[in-house]
Amino acid sequence: MTWDTRLLRVCSTEELFAVFRSMGIEPDAAASTAKREHALVIKISAAEGIIHDLSQILNPLGGYIINDRNKTVSTGQAACVLIGSELVLQKASSILKIQPPELCQLGMELDSLLRSTHPSTDANLVIRDYTFRWGERTYVMGIVNATPDSFSGDGLLQGGVDTACVAERAALQGLKFVQDGADILDVGGESTRPGARLVEAQEELERIVPAIRAIREKSDIPISIDTSKAQVAEAALDAGADMINDISGLSYDNQMAPLAATRQAPVVLMHIGAGMASSASVGQLGGHFTSPRAHSSRDFDALMANIIGGLRTAVDIALQAGIAFERLIVDPGIGFNKIREENLYVVNHLDELKTLGLPILLGVSRKAFIGYTLNTPVNERVEGTAAAICVGITRGANIIRVHDVIQMVRVARMTDALVRFVPPLESE
Repeated sequence: MTWDTRLLRVCSTEELFAVFRSMGIEPDAAASTAKREHALVIKISAAEGIIHDLSQILNPLGGYIINDRNKTVSTGQAACVLIGSELVLQKASSILKIQPPELCQLGMELDSLLRSTHPSTDANLVIRDYTFRWGERTYVMGIVNATPDSFSGDGLLQGGVDTACVAERAALQGLKFVQDGADILDVGGESTRPGARLVEAQEELERIVPAIRAIREKSDIPISIDTSKAQVAEAALDAGADMINDISGLSYDNQMAPLAATRQAPVVLMHIGAGMASSASVGQLGGHFTSPRAHSSRDFDALMANIIGGLRTAVDIALQAGIAFERLIVDPGIGFNKIREENLYVVNHLDELKTLGLPILLGVSRKAFIGYTLNTPVNERVEGTAAAICVGITRGANIIRVHDVIQMVRVARMTDALVRFVPPLESE
């Protein structure tokens, strides 16, 4: 079984209290726990009868366990929260790993989660002559939209331009992005905005293949193909692309995972599903998602569990197909079937995805949740994008996917300088 271990990001005492309330715990009962410094908060799903065993192991070590009173009766599972210092939880993990099979599995998951908070320095990704050293700095993916209907207004085919011109335009934009500091180019031929027209594979191929060939003739920069169709991805790899960015997390086309495995192509796995969202549009602010009801703290916690669970499923699909773990990247799918408040919450809790032990890609550029927060049209969202990227980097984003490359390269470099600065040791 899997215990669905998840490291919660608790930004404040109030937020910790909200987590407890969602589990039927009154704030007064949790106050002493909230005051513990440097404590990690880990949520798991456990059979009710096993929670007592966990308490017997964790409590003597100085840890704390809280049981969810709102148990899901149909599954016999109850959410519970483990709270303790990293050292306490490491000791608990070691004890669990010598217990019977179910508890042993929890010990292994807990150990894996704790190790994910300290990424390995040797888990690098090499594409062509480029080495991506995760955790060393933030990498920038520049968006090349070979489309006529991109939400961002930067589609190379917008304004009635013929597809014959797409190659030249893509090469010019790609080279400009390289000059501006992009580390990867992401080429796409189908808009994924709410309400966009579905594009057949042949039409998508006519858009992206010439664009990729033109860029590759002039640069060896890593190129990603943004598609959920295996046929398109294969042609893009043949044309010079290096990796696949699949918004469906390998779920739309059952040939995508075997293709990526055979071609040894890195894959970005995105989470596309969510909860109570439906599409809407308001004038110049464009398409977005709304919900018929207000969300509670329990809903937001469930959203993060949904995202992490969905990405775990995508990772399992990839591994079963033979894609190497070190070639996977995860993306929470900002803007995809998520309302404004959900997008805000996910960006601020992005580091919960570290549970998966994989590099994180964040795509917030010019998106509707920014427009609806600032009341700005798509061409006036640079500052909002920059703010979201700053928070995303502090929460652990390894790659940012952007339209405004030169500005966001500067934002990333400055944010990296702030969050990664370590004072030099005094000389002896």
